[in-house]
Amino acid sequence: LPLLITNDGLVGTVILMGQLIMAAGGGYISYYLFEYKDWADGLVAATSKTDAESNLIMMGAAIGWGVSGILFGLVTAGNKAVLILWKEKSEYLKDSHPTFYEELDYIWTKSMGRVKAMAELDKEAEAGAEEGKEGEEA
Repeated sequence: LPLLITNDGLVGTVILMGQLIMAAGGGYISYYLFEYKDWADGLVAATSKTDAESNLIMMGAAIGWGVSGILFGLVTAGNKAVLILWKEKSEYLKDSHPTFYEELDYIWTKSMGRVKAMAELDKEAEAGAEEGKEGEEA
């Protein structure tokens, strides 16, 4: 469970940063098209220049956010599918993609602290057992 929470947190942060970058890119493209192209002159005639500019920038940012949500949703789903496959049916992943399995196994068991956490739990259990023996002897 801690691995799933950690993995979701890391992936969620990366996905959020990607979505923000895509939204900013969409807003910038809208700004560029408004300032340097003449297709938006009709909008300026109908409203003020600042209103038209801010409306187009917000629409561009919303489009960038929406497109990135679709793209990064696929990445998130793939990541979760691989994690669940590794956790529940690791032999399938190991048989079909052995190199990929070895990399994931190393990252998710050793690099993300699972081995360290288990060592700490073992130390706590040993310390508790030693305290229990001392209490019985006294």
